[in-house]
Amino acid sequence: MRARSRVVPLLMALALCSAIPAVSTAQRGLGGLRGRGAGLMAAAQDASLLGVILTHRDDLKLSAEQVATMRRIDSTTTAANAPTMAKMRALRGDSTTSARPSPGLMTQEQRAMAVQKLQEAAPLLREIGERNAKAADDARALLSQEQKDALQKILDEMAIGRGRGRRPGR
Repeated sequence: MRARSRVVPLLMALALCSAIPAVSTAQRGLGGLRGRGAGLMAAAQDASLLGVILTHRDDLKLSAEQVATMRRIDSTTTAANAPTMAKMRALRGDSTTSARPSPGLMTQEQRAMAVQKLQEAAPLLREIGERNAKAADDARALLSQEQKDALQKILDEMAIGRGRGRRPGR
């Protein structure tokens, strides 16, 4: 029973692995999950930060040089993540095209295979997460304090819009 209680969150994490977007197109998932999915969501959040910054470049009053540098960071990170993402897709295989049983209906063999795939995916996720975190740090370093404050306000508004955090005035 204890192994089964771990399988469901792991399967959910594996499903989310397939949804980790490339840095240049990621503009979602700014919230955070607690517990087992936190590392995955952190990687996605770091990836999406560049997308948010570039989407809100006018609101943040980015200079042309800042935009060019952000785009360079974005493309460099996307290129660096490409081989790892290819490994993730290979690991996932054709699981997106075949009907997957819900975790509660999986056989012992299917659960064992899912856990094995998750264990194989973990270092790949860490690798992507580390690159995305560095890109996010590099992007933040380019911002003035005023721009960082404006970015935080945008991120807070996005989080509230997704039902996370406290709404002002409540």
